[in-house]
Amino acid sequence: MIPPKVDLASNSPISAVSSLRPSETIADPRRDGIFKLDQIAIGKTLQGQVLAKLTDGSSLIRVQNNSQQPATNTDIKMLLPKGLQVGDAVQLTVLSSGQRPTFTVNLLTSTNTVTLSNAAQLIDKALNINSQEQSTPRIKGTAPLFGSANTDPTAVAAQLHKSVDNSGVFYEAHLRQWVEGERNLAQIHQEPQNLPDSAKTSTGATDQQTQWLPFQLDTLENKRFAWQGELWPGHAFQWEISKDPDHQTAKPETNQDPTWQTVVHFQLAKLGQINATIHLQGEHVQVHVNVQNEATTDSLKNAIDQLILSLAASGAALDNITIQDHDA
Repeated sequence: MIPPKVDLASNSPISAVSSLRPSETIADPRRDGIFKLDQIAIGKTLQGQVLAKLTDGSSLIRVQNNSQQPATNTDIKMLLPKGLQVGDAVQLTVLSSGQRPTFTVNLLTSTNTVTLSNAAQLIDKALNINSQEQSTPRIKGTAPLFGSANTDPTAVAAQLHKSVDNSGVFYEAHLRQWVEGERNLAQIHQEPQNLPDSAKTSTGATDQQTQWLPFQLDTLENKRFAWQGELWPGHAFQWEISKDPDHQTAKPETNQDPTWQTVVHFQLAKLGQINATIHLQGEHVQVHVNVQNEATTDSLKNAIDQLILSLAASGAALDNITIQDHDA
């Protein structure tokens, strides 16, 4: 018999249901652990969930055992009114019992209502922090990289490497290296996540759990790392490293190495404001420098030969370099 249509808000019966398990004698010990629909009192309400839509137009419902008896949930096959989807929670009210009980069906919750897990909530909060700031999330150094002006390129490079490595962004990767014996426990203890609160990097995040998430998500999504602080007291420094899939060197080749871009902004007492963009692909380097005045442009151009020699000593080749002032 085809059941009458049922409005989701009504309490009209829709049809009898058929159990996916064959009927057996109540006293059969094999059925003692099964939730017995034929023993449910008329008028009792049960809760269930739509598991699947079947090819014959019916649906598979998992009915929960709400009694105190140690019985499992059971699955039933029944026709449902239009509008119910897989995953919807429903309330079933027993209209008649027996081998083919009948129910009314009311929608409790829909799959359109999404409940986020704790991890998803943390990620959502981190993404909201990023969107509110509307800028690249930057790790903020709490102390200058150097106590005073330092012109030793090796020392500067080592300190910059340390500021990235100990930023806290790569903490989980470092834990894996520790497990594999590539890092020692002392190094792990120096990660910002393991330092006292007063020594941790200031990120502007209000929740300790999400403190590093914006930076980690930005690094994973955009292949980008950003840091800001001071080179030495009174000299602000901004630094960004990113993967640049669109940039190519002057001599493109098949199966090229990935191109990495470094952008730095800093101000020096004699040279003024300097903004530099460096592209590195394999052993090839391209540099573009924008400075504040013409005198600084001349000073940097006079040092190009020294730059070429320094790069060659490290195994890199300078493909090209441009230096211009703001007014150019």
